[in-house]
Amino acid sequence: MARFNPHHDNSKLYPAMREFATECLLRDGSVLQPGQSLWTSENLDELDRSFVQNPDAGDGKYYVKLGQQVAQGSPESRKLMAELHWLLFAFPSDITPSTKEERIREIWSWSGEDLPDAVPFLDHDILEGLGHTGQAYNNHRWRELNTLFENYVARLLPRALAVSGLRVVAQGGHRNCLFEEEVGRFRTKPDLIIRQGERVVMVIDTKWKRMTPQIDDPKQGVSQGDVYQLMAYSQLYDCPNVMLLYPHHGELPPDPICLRYAIGAKDAEAILSVATLNVTGASQQHVLDLKRLIDQSLSIPTATYPVLAAQS
Repeated sequence: MARFNPHHDNSKLYPAMREFATECLLRDGSVLQPGQSLWTSENLDELDRSFVQNPDAGDGKYYVKLGQQVAQGSPESRKLMAELHWLLFAFPSDITPSTKEERIREIWSWSGEDLPDAVPFLDHDILEGLGHTGQAYNNHRWRELNTLFENYVARLLPRALAVSGLRVVAQGGHRNCLFEEEVGRFRTKPDLIIRQGERVVMVIDTKWKRMTPQIDDPKQGVSQGDVYQLMAYSQLYDCPNVMLLYPHHGELPPDPICLRYAIGAKDAEAILSVATLNVTGASQQHVLDLKRLIDQSLSIPTATYPVLAAQS
């Protein structure tokens, strides 16, 4: 987020964001109604089921379809959706504060309750925004919710790799899949690249998708397209370790998942890991969990892994 815009006053926004981080991300609380517990793993899991895993690509307006999707969840999960929109509305200045407040109050009302007239975090000086986001930000708001997971992991990973000699590059790489003589085509941009010096040692692609328990689906909800994508990254970046990273949720076994597959042959050096990260609780624990995942993926022998072949 931009720190300065001569046309917009951010003197109230940044203190509000710091309070949001403490109250919601560290304490599982609420930014709009202090004392309520909204940012919990249970409510996040409900929104994952009702919204992320229940896309509505049909005709209709965004808020109408959103209301139908979250109607499947609890009142608390609908309140959390209102707070997620408060967060999404923090930056754009091309939406008026009054419109932002109206939409947030509307989503909150789907819980069966109305917000009180005076809500400090709906102050229009906080909701003013800092810059124009463009049409795509507004038309593809549902996609913005899905990028939160990727950005969160990208922010924590350098802390997880501190003093390891490894460094992280987010949204980098830019190697081409194909060449037409000297012209490269289909440029790639992996979510996260881990380097040791100039050598790529791991590529991570975050997926805000719902893994399923193995008893329900041997592939655990991992799509073939995502597997092909990571196999391509392994070849393009000459990287022996690639990872699909999903959010952990309550229907999976209690411990985070870390499955490893040899790519193409049982004794292959290239390994694809399928892992989950529990994003509830304190961020310090998330850093430790990421460190553990990276350490495991870069050190465990490969010969005993199941074979992952490029076939259905």
